[in-house]
Amino acid sequence: MNTYNHKLSRAIINFAIQNNAGVIHFEDLGSLSEEKQKDMYLRDWNISDIISKTEYKAKECGIEVHKINPAYTSQRCSKCGHIDEKNRKSQSEFKCTQCGHEENADFNASRNIALLDVNSSLKIES
Repeated sequence: MNTYNHKLSRAIINFAIQNNAGVIHFEDLGSLSEEKQKDMYLRDWNISDIISKTEYKAKECGIEVHKINPAYTSQRCSKCGHIDEKNRKSQSEFKCTQCGHEENADFNASRNIALLDVNSSLKIES
């Protein structure tokens, strides 16, 4: 697992370099309750290890790593910014109740996490 996490963190850094990204965002899952973490699909995967490995590699390349509060990222439309718990139809389905935008729910959430100002956007809208 250690070797895999090193390879994955290197792939993240290489992707950031290839796309001239100066910042990498991760969901900050540290605030999730222990009960919620037990239900997570990747509960046995040490995401904090991947983040740690990515952070030190990013620092060597002058890339910042930010941890983003995951609140509302799965309910916010990545196209129009509308937040509604009804937007997340299921684990995999997202359809905005305001603009009708549809896509995979995790992909939509990842777009929100990638936004540079996601925290301020979510505070304004919520």
